[in-house]
Amino acid sequence: MAERDIELADFLRLKRQLLRPEMIGLPDLQRTEADLVHRSAIAAAIGVTLAYYNRIESGVGRLPSKRVLRALIDVLELTDDEAAELERMVRAELGTTRPVVNPQLAGLLDSWPMTAAFVCDSQLTVLASNPIARAVSPMFAGGTNVLQAMYLDPNAYEMIRNTAEVQAVTAAWAKKLAADHPHDASWTRLLDKISDLEPGFRKAWSRDVAPAGDGDFLLDHPAVGELDLYYRRFRIEGCDDQFLVTLHADPETPTQCGLRVLKEFSSRDDSPPR
Repeated sequence: MAERDIELADFLRLKRQLLRPEMIGLPDLQRTEADLVHRSAIAAAIGVTLAYYNRIESGVGRLPSKRVLRALIDVLELTDDEAAELERMVRAELGTTRPVVNPQLAGLLDSWPMTAAFVCDSQLTVLASNPIARAVSPMFAGGTNVLQAMYLDPNAYEMIRNTAEVQAVTAAWAKKLAADHPHDASWTRLLDKISDLEPGFRKAWSRDVAPAGDGDFLLDHPAVGELDLYYRRFRIEGCDDQFLVTLHADPETPTQCGLRVLKEFSSRDDSPPR
């Protein structure tokens, strides 16, 4: 995730919290409960689901639409200057150039109807993915930071059955990438943010775990039930700042049947049933 994504998310979260300054003095549990109620109220007021609004505040996934931005300006009672600042951040993010995935590689991804596949950059942000990957999990949508979704987006991590194992591997890769790019300020800021919000990430980071290139990825998908997938990470020749991940199932298994169902929905409108 780029630094601007985090800037936008932090701005919206701060402005929402300023609407209810009395929550700041509450005990932790009461403040958490009040914050959830407040986020739910804001989501309802701007006409989106709580899950959608949570992704905006977490900087996960796509930027909010123009309609949602206009509603946020009204509901958050932004001044003209604050509204202009919000729009500036969105324009800046839209203008941010992301690394380009080789067109032949992107075409290869789309040619695998039953193998979920995506390409990430060195900050674990998805640069390209095929329809079946996006149907398997929202964390594989283009522009989504897999690390942040893994730890902060309940729509992503609540589906995972072997959460501890997958989070440990993801944290290990994040640790390696941080060592490989020690001067990347936006990456460091993202790591600090996740560490502040999620103690489980700090715990996983402290472990001496090798970043495995393959393993199990077990899901409880809301549309098709249990999926027993196997992931594998591949280097991309001549492109050190990108890598390919595939997720596949053993043939003639219930998981493959589930993938066929998701394939049908992803080929219709690129979104699985929920």
